[in-house]
Amino acid sequence: MKRTENKIDYVSICSPNYLHDSHIRFGLRVGANVICEKPLVLNPWNIDALKEVEKEHGKKSLQYSSAETSSIYYCFEGADSKRSEGQNL
Repeated sequence: MKRTENKIDYVSICSPNYLHDSHIRFGLRVGANVICEKPLVLNPWNIDALKEVEKEHGKKSLQYSSAETSSIYYCFEGADSKRSEGQNL
């Protein structure tokens, strides 16, 4: 992913719960914001480690439940406009 000219703005993670943490980290490390279904992580102490990865790569991870999908559009509604201005999210 890093070797291509195309940048990924964000990824959606809908994998088994035990894989969420590693998939979120991967998404952040390739330079994408991450949207993940509940639970974000299985162990609460992994949240601090995720915050460090977010900080290191300047990206964010967002947790949602199927009842909150409209909030995803609100959080990322500026993605298309920023992309058209040549900005990576």
